[in-house]
Amino acid sequence: MLGEDPHGPMFLISCVIGFSLAFILMGVLMSAVDSVIVCFAEAPGEFETHHPALHRDMIEAWRLVYPEECGF
Repeated sequence: MLGEDPHGPMFLISCVIGFSLAFILMGVLMSAVDSVIVCFAEAPGEFETHHPALHRDMIEAWRLVYPEECGF
């Protein structure tokens, strides 16, 4: 079915499957990061109440990147 040497087609099929799974996993991780950023922007008080260490880390990172614009 794949010919005399199936290594080439099987390699390509494996690469497509691997890239597809990696793309799906990275999509989930990117959505989680976007959710944290939205929580930080929309409700910083609630975010600080429920996740104080993460809130503190985000404030410090924001001050490093935008020192003149940070109003916290």
